[in-house]
Amino acid sequence: MKGRVVAFLSAVLLSTSSAVAQPPSDRPQFALGIAAISSPEPYEGADADILVVPAVSFSYKRFYFRGIVAGYRLWESGELSADLIARARARFGGYDEDDSPALEGMESRRKSADGGIELQWERERLLGVRLTPTTDLLDRSGGQQVTLDVYSPWRFGPVRVEPGVGVEWQSEDLVNYYYGVRPEEARPGRPAFEPGSAVNLTAGVFVFTPVSRRLLLQTFLRYERLDSDIEESPIVDEGGALTAFAALSYAF
Repeated sequence: MKGRVVAFLSAVLLSTSSAVAQPPSDRPQFALGIAAISSPEPYEGADADILVVPAVSFSYKRFYFRGIVAGYRLWESGELSADLIARARARFGGYDEDDSPALEGMESRRKSADGGIELQWERERLLGVRLTPTTDLLDRSGGQQVTLDVYSPWRFGPVRVEPGVGVEWQSEDLVNYYYGVRPEEARPGRPAFEPGSAVNLTAGVFVFTPVSRRLLLQTFLRYERLDSDIEESPIVDEGGALTAFAALSYAF
């Protein structure tokens, strides 16, 4: 069950792209809708299900909340912006031992919340760059992560299409917490494992389509290739994961 919840939160996080994170409005903006997500877990034997859940977003002036991401616009000048953000660690962000027989005897890895700065530069029909360094606010893993996304924002009438690629560095503490096997957790066929830092690669495409003045359809496909240090973990049986997401939201 927890794996399915994590998959949903992952979708909300991934859907918070530059196309959604528009400059804050002087009027409160609220949207409510429904989302469907399909995202496999990398842990051996973990289920991959399709989950249908609510989708919520709110923004007012410099503050915004979208799914599991809260942010505050610190600075904006032309094509450059800087936001202070806090977000739940959702994608591949923890497990319970009963999520899979292969995890039996493992101590549960708890989800956490990351906080940091999101720096963004975007020029429409050309290029966008987003740099996001974060750290574990709840000290579950005590780790850090730095994500660099490069995308190309295109508009075809009211439709926005955003293909992009990214690279994600994760510190040794973070990788070891979520993918390592402690000596006391070792079993036959599951040796102790202490990975180092990791670099994951991503590629995907986002599509944002207004259905009417108040209805917005958001869809994306995103593939993440995990670092070899993660793939070699005895509790991991997938070297990558393809996430598919669709959400229909109504703006009040």
